Amino acid sequence: MEIDVGTLMKSLTRSDLMAAAEDLPDASIDRVFCFDVFHHVVNPGQVIRELARILVDGGIAAFSEPGPCHSHTAESQREMRQHRVVENDVVIEDIWADAQAAGFRDIEFSLQTETSIRLGCEDFGALCERGPDASLTTRLLESVSSRNRSVTFFRLSEGGALPVDSRLRDGLVTRLTLDAVEPVVDSQGQPLLRVSLTVENVRDRLWRRSGSSRGSVNLGVHRLDAHGATLAHDHHRHLFLEADLPPGGTATTRVDLPVAPDAGSSVCELELVSEGVCWFAQNGSEPLRVGP
Repeated sequence: MEIDVGTLMKSLTRSDLMAAAEDLPDASIDRVFCFDVFHHVVNPGQVIRELARILVDGGIAAFSEPGPCHSHTAESQREMRQHRVVENDVVIEDIWADAQAAGFRDIEFSLQTETSIRLGCEDFGALCERGPDASLTTRLLESVSSRNRSVTFFRLSEGGALPVDSRLRDGLVTRLTLDAVEPVVDSQGQPLLRVSLTVENVRDRLWRRSGSSRGSVNLGVHRLDAHGATLAHDHHRHLFLEADLPPGGTATTRVDLPVAPDAGSSVCELELVSEGVCWFAQNGSEPLRVGP
């Protein structure tokens, strides 16, 4: 489960933020995203302690915040003067001290550049072959330094590791085997295509059971015309896993597909999707195509 502190802040007063976090059970959240919000809280140490409490072992709290002198900028001074907004400096040493006291075990920074650096063909070829020369290294360091004086990207982690499952894209590969196809009609007399198939988890990634949450693995159906062009990308969704499927596991399922009026000139393409992550075909899995 993930929580976006920025979205939460928009719907709550600052005094309600801690109350909302207190409603979350211990070790119930995998990831926390905090975009340009943490520097506004009046009780940063307490907020960090609550984040540590609700994160699972291996959980991560990620932040995008202003730089260390944010409160001194003209914009911050105006916001504080006119709207009584809290504008704190982001002092990493203080944040890390609070984080360690709360139980976080690691802090990691993501360095960003201010602007892209343009190179000619010869310089780019030399970069790829030999790496950056002294001049380019200096330009890169100047750009990184300029950017990170005003914006700080960092994350706190609780140590350990989250389970390796279908919430991550790497390793999401399947083998689909078509077992049977037959035309049927439903209770209203509408034509359906009944498809039976076997699904194999051929890599080392646990698949989360079917559903609507991030990482849930479902069977997705695209509708294509006779030439293979997409008519409906999400023609149908089928929830087929009642429990998590471990690496090497197989599952069988049967899905009744609605048949479009012009079905004679179209086919259905079946493939797996990890909701909010990727379609398995993006990792090289072969979809199945079936038609009436």
